[in-house]
Amino acid sequence: MSEPTCPFCGRDPFHYVDNGVGMEAVAVTCCELGNLYFRGARAAPEEIDLSWEEFSEIGQRLLSTSTALRGMREALETFSKAFVAARERYAKRYEDAELGRANFDAMPDSWLMESLTFNMGAFRKALLALSPKGEG
Repeated sequence: MSEPTCPFCGRDPFHYVDNGVGMEAVAVTCCELGNLYFRGARAAPEEIDLSWEEFSEIGQRLLSTSTALRGMREALETFSKAFVAARERYAKRYEDAELGRANFDAMPDSWLMESLTFNMGAFRKALLALSPKGEG
């Protein structure tokens, strides 16, 4: 399980204490916006003041996350296209293609499927895109 991350400052938002069984989050300590976001047991503020620097940092974080997600989608495209093609071939076995797709989707998590052409370059690209910070 990954560590929690504040969407505003990018740090772990919590202070932890050892409760005798394990570590427990007891306070939000990352940033003012993180405090508002993670403590949620209060009424929402009507407005929030941000410095230009804070605003820019949040924008950069959102932009880099968006770029990372786009890279992951592109890396997985080869695999998803092969899977979608197999699903469509399976659906054609039925007069009603929607029923065929529904039956395909209802299959167990593990099942034998015809061989797909393996592309090592696409696999490496997907591994790199999905690894933390692109370190493959």
